[in-house]
Amino acid sequence: MGLIEELHGQHREIRMHLKKIVVNKEDNVLEHHFKELKTVLISHLINEDNHLYPALRNLETTKLISDSFEDEMGEISSEVMNFYTRYQSSENNESFKDDAYLIIEKLIYRIAKEERELYPLFKKYFPNK
Repeated sequence: MGLIEELHGQHREIRMHLKKIVVNKEDNVLEHHFKELKTVLISHLINEDNHLYPALRNLETTKLISDSFEDEMGEISSEVMNFYTRYQSSENNESFKDDAYLIIEKLIYRIAKEERELYPLFKKYFPNK
């Protein structure tokens, strides 16, 4: 399996957890999916940081977009990890849910952007990876 296929698979798993979080209202279900989501997100970020961005950064034609995506993801990652620090559990409180939905929106937007812009670029320049 190539890198982009692996990243797409992680995106599917992330979207599945996000959907379950939005649909379910029970605290134990939310907690479970947020924990699973964190695990997948960390794995996904490691993949991008170790493989995707370095490859794109090494080409003059893709360096700027790689740097831009990496910087933007760094900001989103920081927000997500701060969320996880603030809410060690999904206690049924309104600020948890509000903050969770903001994180979910950012992740959904970011996934769509990566799949629309970044992954096709990677496949164009690295068809065998």
